[in-house]
Amino acid sequence: LFRSTSLGPAWTVISRHGEYAQNETECNTPQQVAVANSLLTITAIAQQTTCGDFNPDGSVRDSPSSWPYATGDVQWAKLNFKYGTVTIRGKMPAFGTGLWPAFWLLGSNCQATNPFTGDTGVGTCPDPGAIGYTEVDFPECYGGTSGNWCQFHVANPSFGMGGGCDAAYSLDSNYHIFTYNWTASGITVSIDGTAISTCKTAMTYGPMFLIMQIQT
Repeated sequence: LFRSTSLGPAWTVISRHGEYAQNETECNTPQQVAVANSLLTITAIAQQTTCGDFNPDGSVRDSPSSWPYATGDVQWAKLNFKYGTVTIRGKMPAFGTGLWPAFWLLGSNCQATNPFTGDTGVGTCPDPGAIGYTEVDFPECYGGTSGNWCQFHVANPSFGMGGGCDAAYSLDSNYHIFTYNWTASGITVSIDGTAISTCKTAMTYGPMFLIMQIQT
């Protein structure tokens, strides 16, 4: 539950362009993040919006330009963890909207740089596939078909890790309980109490932090 009318110091509300390396077309703006009635709401709208991104020292990395969408993006400000459980009651946009929503974890070596730029390979944040890059999506939803437009996915450090980790599944736009349980021997991801993937491959990577966002 979000008990106030703002996220508070435990969270960072992102204000910058999305990840250029993924050809994203959105500006993440604080105006698209709202807290009311104990709920956090992130809204994506088709609206020309100007944004760029920054280097970790705050200097301009990509100069501001106009993009067709405005959306929201939040992350844990300081908290990160190794082993434990994350439970989220939330819902995703409906299939067919063309949006790219995700609840996901990223290695803490990217926690300080992510508020400045969504691109990796910046500061202490390694590129996907490089030693030290870790990402867990639980879920992210995009493309595909109505039967499997969402996925649970692990990158440690490369995508396509396999080993029983990855799973694609259908997801409607109702509220669901998403649970991510991480131990020294593996991870289990559940939706409404039903496991959709139990990955027994040893998860040897370091602490991670939570991001909740909608990309376009």
